[in-house]
Amino acid sequence: MSHIKDTSSDKIFGIVNSTIVTLLMLIVMYPLIYVVSCSISSPDLVSRGQIILFPRGLTIEGYRRIFMDENIMIGYGNTIMYTVLGTLVNLFLTLPTGYALSKKELPGRNIFMVYFLITMYFSGGMIPTFLLVKSLGLYNTRTILIISGAVSVYNVIICRTFFAGIPKELEEASIIDGCSTYRTFIQVVLPISKALISVMVLYYGVSHWNSYFNALIYIIICHFTVFMAGCKTGTSTNQATQQTTQDKSESKTSTEGKKNFNETGYPIVNEKIIVKSVYSSYEVYGDPKEMSTWQALEEITNIHIEWDRIEDEQLELYFAAGDLPDFFMAGLDNKKLFQYGVEGGLFYDLTEFINKYMPNLSKAFEKYPTAKKIVTQINGEIYTLPRIVKSSTAAAARMHYRKDYVEKVGLGIPTTVDEFYNVAKAIKDSGLTGGYAPIVSAYNFFTLHTEPFLFAAFGDSVDVDFSDDGSGKVVYNRMSEQYKRYLKYMNKLYKEGILDNEYLTIDSATAEARMKAGQGAFSVNGTTLNESDFPDGIIHLDVLAPLTSEYTDKKKIIAYDYYSTKGGAISKKSKYPAELCRMFDIWFATEEVVEGSGLYCESFVYGIYGKEWVYTDETKTTFEQIIPDWWDSSSNYYLYKYSRWEHDFGLFDNMMVGGQGNNLARQLGYIKNNIPYAVEGFPAALLKFTIDEQSVITSKYQDIQSYVMEMRSKYIAGIESIDDTWDTYCETLRKMGIDDVIAAYQSAYERWNK
Repeated sequence: MSHIKDTSSDKIFGIVNSTIVTLLMLIVMYPLIYVVSCSISSPDLVSRGQIILFPRGLTIEGYRRIFMDENIMIGYGNTIMYTVLGTLVNLFLTLPTGYALSKKELPGRNIFMVYFLITMYFSGGMIPTFLLVKSLGLYNTRTILIISGAVSVYNVIICRTFFAGIPKELEEASIIDGCSTYRTFIQVVLPISKALISVMVLYYGVSHWNSYFNALIYIIICHFTVFMAGCKTGTSTNQATQQTTQDKSESKTSTEGKKNFNETGYPIVNEKIIVKSVYSSYEVYGDPKEMSTWQALEEITNIHIEWDRIEDEQLELYFAAGDLPDFFMAGLDNKKLFQYGVEGGLFYDLTEFINKYMPNLSKAFEKYPTAKKIVTQINGEIYTLPRIVKSSTAAAARMHYRKDYVEKVGLGIPTTVDEFYNVAKAIKDSGLTGGYAPIVSAYNFFTLHTEPFLFAAFGDSVDVDFSDDGSGKVVYNRMSEQYKRYLKYMNKLYKEGILDNEYLTIDSATAEARMKAGQGAFSVNGTTLNESDFPDGIIHLDVLAPLTSEYTDKKKIIAYDYYSTKGGAISKKSKYPAELCRMFDIWFATEEVVEGSGLYCESFVYGIYGKEWVYTDETKTTFEQIIPDWWDSSSNYYLYKYSRWEHDFGLFDNMMVGGQGNNLARQLGYIKNNIPYAVEGFPAALLKFTIDEQSVITSKYQDIQSYVMEMRSKYIAGIESIDDTWDTYCETLRKMGIDDVIAAYQSAYERWNK
């Protein structure tokens, strides 16, 4: 038997086709294989980015721990139940509807179809739908998950088309034999429609199986009622103000007047009270009910908390309704605080409670006045609590370096920008980094650390963006001579291959891998280096002190004091503002609130003292963690799951150092080389803006930032000449409205300084 011989074009076509199909197959298969490999590999290796394709450090611990959680099987059971029941309801409604609409003799058939089709193009929206569900009494019921989306118009059209193709004579014969319309549909039409039914089961079943949003809206968040008090008319504002005053008065009678409440000492209440809270959390954090800190807190306070975990974006749904929790653990940014606090009057003003029931926080305010400023809203009221961080591990604008590389080139530790250039160039020329650029930085760390570290050496400011010029006037430093000098220096590093030319695309895992492989000498990304990454088994890693230049002889770096505020707000629905404030004050206690409890501010970072960690010296400057023998993964994972609660308020004020190896080296390096030179930066992220000011910033500053980042890249890479285009660059920023943005910051800054 002879075969047809392929022509040259056929062979080329076959090769190209096979190549494309193979590449597509590999593209599809790689992430699948990678996910499986990660699931059975050591968590430490995964977190350090050392899993490329095949698994390493084989373990099924991840699967074991997942299936230890009884909620997993409950979740699968619910999914199966909702899929089966929901699909049955879908078939029960869709098939008869499609069959009926396939009949030309049905009166108003076309009108019904138009009505159905309109729903395909127009939707009432999530919030109106939510309110409808609630008004029908279906909220927080299993029924809504089964009947929601019970009929798909698209599927109805498919059924209608299929049924219309069934021979009319077949149905007429059944009617002649005495079948009713219903019997004809059930005993004649459905048996010959198995293909259609299979498709419908597939479509609806997959939809139910993959559905999570309905449960997220209607089940998980289970405390909604209609809220209608957010009107912004003058009358509503007055009413809100009156209500606030009334609530303050009522709070005194509902809490302070109760014999159950203890103004001092512990427990806070004699008889246990139950409060509700919502919190947002990274997946790495565990369930607060299982955490030692919360268990100890309930034991000494007698306050039991019912938790509802949500995502930050779900908070809007809480504020679209009125059945608010007693307090919000996190998720409240300045915009929400202004909208729902200043304007909406939904939160207690905590000022009076802080003065009366929170002595630890009051002391923290005296020590850190900035902390009080950030929680004080534009109307002078306080709704949330501050997070205050001052520690050896919270260094800003830092730069790690390989001591062994610096020592080998013999030029000493750099103290100026010129010395830094000379040392980095000598390391590159020596081949120590294997031909790679000595300065390696992940793209997200470049702006956060590398840039401000080097920028501060070229003038008086430590802030790359906005700053105070020394007279109270706000200036934008990315138009300054200091910034211009910095860009020229970075262009020099880039041009000579000292700064990695891919600094805008390298991710953290790649940068860490580069440092571990000895392919970098200066980087922020040195946190995972250990003894095995150095030839002699000794960690040669240190922290570089701030640099100077001909433009400034002052070593300076952005201060390590970190402030934020997103949690601790108490809703006006709560009957226990005083009780909760006394509980919150424990987050700011610098000593055990109850002897032997192990509970004070550090407990929310390290866990219970004596149970999860202990001091290792009499000066209380070093510590070690206590991890159970059965835990075979990273100690940090244990803390996050069972003890650590570093959420959006509390005090972390110490210079304790712990751990060993790289972690200890870095902490000691921060204390020695960074903290003595800390300078408080401009509070740009902490300022409170009016609606008009925020409108200006929102409408103009985002575009300005995009343009500035674009030009920064071009200047550093040498695509644009700094000297030739600088005036044009500055003029463009003025045309984009930078002066208006500066004016908005100026007004907010003046209020900040009052």
